[in-house]
Amino acid sequence: MNIRSKSFASLALAVCALLPMTACSGGGDSSSETIKIAVIAPLTGPSADAAKQIVNGAKLAVKEVNAAGGIDGKQLSVEVYDDKLTAETAAKVAQRAITVDKASAVIGGLSSAEGLAIREVAERTKTVYINPASAAAGVTDGAEYSFRIAATTSQTANAVVDIANALGAKSIGILYDNGGVGPALRDSYQTRAKERGITFSAVQYTLGSTDMSGPVRSIAKTNPEAVLIAGSGNADYGLIPKTMLEQGLKKHVVGMSGTGSPDAIAIGSAAFDALGGYFVQSRDVNRPGYQKFIAAYEKEFGAEKTYSDTGSATYDAVHILALALKASKGEFGDALVKALEALPPYEGAQGRDGAPISFAKGHDGLQGDFQTVYTIKGGKIVPADITLSQ
Repeated sequence: MNIRSKSFASLALAVCALLPMTACSGGGDSSSETIKIAVIAPLTGPSADAAKQIVNGAKLAVKEVNAAGGIDGKQLSVEVYDDKLTAETAAKVAQRAITVDKASAVIGGLSSAEGLAIREVAERTKTVYINPASAAAGVTDGAEYSFRIAATTSQTANAVVDIANALGAKSIGILYDNGGVGPALRDSYQTRAKERGITFSAVQYTLGSTDMSGPVRSIAKTNPEAVLIAGSGNADYGLIPKTMLEQGLKKHVVGMSGTGSPDAIAIGSAAFDALGGYFVQSRDVNRPGYQKFIAAYEKEFGAEKTYSDTGSATYDAVHILALALKASKGEFGDALVKALEALPPYEGAQGRDGAPISFAKGHDGLQGDFQTVYTIKGGKIVPADITLSQ
């Protein structure tokens, strides 16, 4: 991850070099009558549905903040940028949002590659960045201006293996993608499996592939009792179990939050029903804060077939940002960072009871037992009867 972070930093600096020197000194325009928030998400590509929920979550929260009076008389506004699920584009649009369009803060980034790229630009320009989805530790490690409302790679990987353990699996097959996050997740799965006394095998697949028959056939030869998916492409989480069912590999499937994405369920719904599909997310759908969010979301945008936790995390991120902006008297940069770190614990749509969002002890806002296990039945996300402890 450190090597990738350095490469993203080099990319961001290269982009900055193409702009006037004054454009790299920070974001925001204190003289404007509106406070602009940049929302960056992969609106084109295999994770478009989850990206749409990021954008909708931000727009809903901004509407609520503005209806309540805004920030000391100023209204919030959202400027949306499509990063196409690539680090290079994420760095470019983050640079443009901050230095050209004068965004005061940035929210977004779905995959770890996007999150790391945006982080590099945010840190260099001293612009507050809140990530609602990326798992890589490097998004917040040593960061001054970058925050996260999502589980880290190790937190989620541990939970995924623990789900398999709770299902009685003594051996697991790991299918991991060839993107930036796949190998890191594979290693984290293997580390946790060793701690739990679970044997494992691992096979790589191509991120965003339309044919998973080869990797599934290879993992089937190891005769696993459960298959764990490690990747960043949401559609992959549906195609893999679909292929497993077609090949007769009738084993439980366990993965990250992408398993419950609209993209994955649209492709693999029948397979999830037949095999048993499980995943973990940073939300409790029965929690009052989440129910409030869903009711407002459906009123504003209509009911979705399913929801990813990226929408609710982004919704919380905007509300938390608004509270910090009020506390900082509308100041950005260092003043906004201090305000975020000083906010009292926030009970929102994310997390579980007793595990509110707080940046008092670090820039990862979710702490404690904040994750909930889900299964997929009939194309719908249902809480599973499995309880995990961090």
